[in-house]
Amino acid sequence: MKKTTRIIAVLAVALLSTQVYGQYLKLQGGLNLANMIIEDNDGKISDEFTNRAGFNAGLLAGIGLGPIGVEGGLLVSSRGYNIDVTDGNTTTTGNMNSLYLDIPIDLKLELGLGPIGIYGSFGPVISYGFGGKVTSKTTNNLTDEVLEDIDEKIKWGSSEEDHLKKMDVGIGLGGGVNLGKLSLGVKYIWGVSNIAPTTDNGYKINNRTLQVNLGIKLIG
Repeated sequence: MKKTTRIIAVLAVALLSTQVYGQYLKLQGGLNLANMIIEDNDGKISDEFTNRAGFNAGLLAGIGLGPIGVEGGLLVSSRGYNIDVTDGNTTTTGNMNSLYLDIPIDLKLELGLGPIGIYGSFGPVISYGFGGKVTSKTTNNLTDEVLEDIDEKIKWGSSEEDHLKKMDVGIGLGGGVNLGKLSLGVKYIWGVSNIAPTTDNGYKINNRTLQVNLGIKLIG
């Protein structure tokens, strides 16, 4: 019993002497490059989609002991895609700009190199869709006639009339550097939830998002 108590006391002193325990609150914002993967049993439908530039912004809080920490928060984040494709005598242009509230929960590992900390992160991102719109215009290149013109708000739900399901879950993998109160990071989020409202013929939709973020600590 005395030996166990002695070991616990030594470990406690060692942990306290490192003085690496920390809590913080930071403001973060940055660039999103988003795309969507759409496919069914007949193959991939989204081959002509290209990345859509957007944003992410919000607050993150973290807690850590030594090099290991946990970070979570609430962010407003845009996703979607662009399309500009010519097929025979017709051209279709448009985009989807979807808005989400993101709750990332990351396990972080940080290594110090002098005044610079290098970190990696991994964890789930839970998202709730709340806004955005979709546009699409198809034009006859020979006559300039507009064959189809869509410009409407995204309909969130699980019926055939809806565009996307509200809830999405992704897996984020990232890394970056900390320098004082500033941080610069890169994160890729794989959407693993099928956000297609209906799944006829194996229809499914997944988000893909690359983020480049700048953060500043407000506390800690």
